[in-house]
Amino acid sequence: MSSGSVVLTNPPAAKSERVFLYWRWAVPVLVALVLALLPAPAGLSQHAWWFFSLFAGVVAALIIEPVPPAATGFIAIALTADLCADRLRQAKKRERLVYDVRPEIE
Repeated sequence: MSSGSVVLTNPPAAKSERVFLYWRWAVPVLVALVLALLPAPAGLSQHAWWFFSLFAGVVAALIIEPVPPAATGFIAIALTADLCADRLRQAKKRERLVYDVRPEIE
């Protein structure tokens, strides 16, 4: 090789490869969204159904692997924490509205 030549060790990904990577991300998200938008089965609360849809999306992500499994787990934990925090905020709001019978002190 001459001193002026450039060697590409990692050529840029072809457009078809990039599109394939987007599908690898889209499939787990679509699995979770489709399940979350379906009505919950009888005897199961809506939040429990949302957690199940998140679990199904995580399983799909672990099979397809758009990111390493550890990153999938971290994303799942973050989403679960967000769903739990939302559920706790709703419970506190409901508790204040329904069960707060104490007089307000000014």
